[in-house]
Amino acid sequence: MGLRAGERIMAQNRALLRSNMSLLEGFFASHPNVFSWHPPKGATVAFPELVTGQSSEEWCKSLVKETGILLLPAMAYDYQPEDGRQHFRIGFGRKNMPEVIALLDKHLLQKGVALSSKRHGHRTSLSHSIYPSNKHKHYVA
Repeated sequence: MGLRAGERIMAQNRALLRSNMSLLEGFFASHPNVFSWHPPKGATVAFPELVTGQSSEEWCKSLVKETGILLLPAMAYDYQPEDGRQHFRIGFGRKNMPEVIALLDKHLLQKGVALSSKRHGHRTSLSHSIYPSNKHKHYVA
């Protein structure tokens, strides 16, 4: 049964990935003072750079506490650039990606983002905490 539906399932998955990639490209393009985005060339995960000057670990902890969005810092995957750049992992094969991106966008706007990054000569005022909260529904991206 699964083998007969294989092509249909693969087509649905490819369409979902194309749609989510388009959402991510638009989202990251709208927040250049927060993120640097280089789309992957074939994978369904990416490691965008956080350019605010905040550690990706602290940012991810703050994000899950404040929104329920669970992203992991790249160091959890043994990816840590020697120059100290801060990256996090995001997967884009999920059906709830539009909901997650809308929630993340709202969160950034509530934080006053258009935050300017240190790269552009400004400091940010993102608050952060190391204590996750259970008051939010958790979204994994």
